[in-house]
Amino acid sequence: MTDGKPSIVVVSDVCGQGGGAYRVTTLVCRALAALGADVTCFATWVEPGGLKKNEPFRIVRPWIQRGYRWDIPNRILAVQAQLFIKRSQPQAVLVVGLTRVCGHLLAGPVASRLLVWELTNADKSNKFVDPKAAKLIHRSRCILSPAASIDGGIRQTYDYTGSIQRLPFWIEDEALLYSQPPVKFNSDFLFLARREDDKGLRELIQATAMLLGEFPHVRIQVGGPGTALQYMKLANDLGVASSIEFCSLPSRQDAMKTLAATRYLVLPSYHEGYPLSLLEAAQLSIPFIATDVGSIVETFGDCNACRMIPSRDATALYHVMKSCLLETDMDYAMRRKAANRRFNELSSKLSVDSRLRQIVDHLSLSDVSSNQHQGKP
Repeated sequence: MTDGKPSIVVVSDVCGQGGGAYRVTTLVCRALAALGADVTCFATWVEPGGLKKNEPFRIVRPWIQRGYRWDIPNRILAVQAQLFIKRSQPQAVLVVGLTRVCGHLLAGPVASRLLVWELTNADKSNKFVDPKAAKLIHRSRCILSPAASIDGGIRQTYDYTGSIQRLPFWIEDEALLYSQPPVKFNSDFLFLARREDDKGLRELIQATAMLLGEFPHVRIQVGGPGTALQYMKLANDLGVASSIEFCSLPSRQDAMKTLAATRYLVLPSYHEGYPLSLLEAAQLSIPFIATDVGSIVETFGDCNACRMIPSRDATALYHVMKSCLLETDMDYAMRRKAANRRFNELSSKLSVDSRLRQIVDHLSLSDVSSNQHQGKP
């Protein structure tokens, strides 16, 4: 307790406003602080310009911030977090993602105090999961999972038999009212993710090549981190370079402004956990095309805003993109309204606050002795 406030520790390898773990780390720290907790965030890397000047939580960086090749910053941060947890005895310790720093903590003396928030699809081929952390996951207090569809992956992939509690992602901003489409779209389709093969960017470029003969004026924008050179070359080789704009979107505000001016968001990923970009699109009343992976089917499968396709299938993507361009204004308006409704159902501030309170109250460290290193519910 600090000044009468419950003390909560959050540990992550990254913190900021970028995608994935950067953003959810910031979101959960802010949300816990808004509930009245004294929050200390241990983060290996903080995104430059990714945080406000007066955040309602403290940031602790590694004493040594060099030697990433040898994992020195993560190791040092884990030691700092362990010392702080032993000394301050916080009410809860939340670790964001099965990362290297998570693995170091799970191997140490505070393992039974950790609430580990799985951010991925929990499949065997996931490159974002540290093998050491996955192997030691049974030593945690419990696992927090964003969706029921990911629970099975946690059980099977990690051979985990302990407690799993639900904590889905959310968007920090308050829900917006239904938004009418702009008079003129800047693009027909927007890709907003890492520029990597496993996000389906090659399939999007291939589908655009199929589409171009029927819709010569189709406009595609590609935003997100990562190099664009190999995808520019592919677009040029397929004769669609003039139809695809590779955007520089340095801030979340830039990304949201671009998203608000597109007809459809497209996310043809090979695998996903609980993608924030779909929630962001829904908040702005933007319908989307997405693959049937991760929690997408569970979360949006019955929603008229989502046009779902199999992964790694450029032809299927082409057919759905064509259908989007041919739909009537009335059908498109129905999809926009469905997107906004689903956002309000999934990202309610009331439901997020309630869930966080339940997790902290029911999994506080006061009763940690009942679950010492057993991995039992």
